[in-house]
Amino acid sequence: MDIKAQLQREICQFVEKHSGNVGEEGGRYFEAPLVGFASAADSLFEDYKRIIGPFHWTPAEILNQGAPTAGPMEGTVVSWVLPITEPVRMSNRMEDRYPSRQWGHTRNFGELFNDEVRKMVVVFLTKQGGQAAAPMLMEGWKRVDDVKAGLASTWSERHAAYAAGLGTFSINDGLITSRGIAHRCGSVITDIVMEPTARPYVDHRENCLLCRGEECGICIQRCPAGAISGDGHDKDLCNRYTYGGQFKSLAKKYGAKEIGCGLCQTDVPCESQVPSLNCPFCSLTPDRVISESEYSITIRDAFPVSEGHSLIIPRRHVQSFFELRPVEKEAILQALEEAKEALDAKHSPKGYNIGINDGEAAGQTVPHMHVHLIPRYKGDSKDPRGGVRWVIPEKAKYWEKG
Repeated sequence: MDIKAQLQREICQFVEKHSGNVGEEGGRYFEAPLVGFASAADSLFEDYKRIIGPFHWTPAEILNQGAPTAGPMEGTVVSWVLPITEPVRMSNRMEDRYPSRQWGHTRNFGELFNDEVRKMVVVFLTKQGGQAAAPMLMEGWKRVDDVKAGLASTWSERHAAYAAGLGTFSINDGLITSRGIAHRCGSVITDIVMEPTARPYVDHRENCLLCRGEECGICIQRCPAGAISGDGHDKDLCNRYTYGGQFKSLAKKYGAKEIGCGLCQTDVPCESQVPSLNCPFCSLTPDRVISESEYSITIRDAFPVSEGHSLIIPRRHVQSFFELRPVEKEAILQALEEAKEALDAKHSPKGYNIGINDGEAAGQTVPHMHVHLIPRYKGDSKDPRGGVRWVIPEKAKYWEKG
């Protein structure tokens, strides 16, 4: 196993097993991470000095402890995204003014755990014989109030994640990844060269519905400070709100130092996924979501055939069951079992129809693969014989062919 694969495994196992990723009620702050890699010599890091400001470090300057360097270096920017768990996100969906206690704890104690991830990655890379540094843990890292850029810093974790192919920006300046916008980011720079992750996007805002010309703007409505508009994100107004007196009092009540806000990251279509163009399953409202895992989401059918009618869908936008990866198929089958157990407990149906409409000829109307789980009850049909055979009614009554 090469260093890159080893490192990915180490980060995933650390997030899964470390006690620092456990909150006060035993729940986890973060789900399985996304990990990406960018070349330290990528010209984008020099571009950031123009886009963000001349104060923004390059990878070479980081390994040189913030001192100016002659040019780009050979090496790698290791970036990760820690998706916030569904229970934490759900708690914040209910809020309209201030963050929930769970969200505040994730922002505070979850970020302390993120520091432990940074330290672990530095140690790992050092043991491999390389030089490594975590920008956010360096003494010289600081926030900057720049005339042109506004509030910024000497190293942006979100911009590092963008460079590493992990996501694009929202109208609210958050990073929309394949696991959504509700997350924390981390990064480490090393002189060890690893293959970069491809950036699967052209525009720096293409994952945002509003920025690509579609109807949305829900994060604008969710912002209690009025800091988001169609023109973008007012960072100064956002900062004054989230670090104001009321937040300080709430942080003290929560037993935390910084609690963030996160309302624009929850109860929005991009909360836990990239909203795909014209796909209702990629732009789900949170009230439809029953449960979710790393690779699957279980939702309520919008037009239920029976009480409890549910759909199990992959997070990734694919049209056909036969396009699913093995890990996605496994996750969907697991979600199917769990959904069935929940329906058994709640509704006690007498049976189930389980089906997939795969392709237009098979009746598929939403081009995002989904499995129907339809509870059946005694007396809900005069003659239930034949079940799924009724997709072609004239051939359903096979028992009359005998």
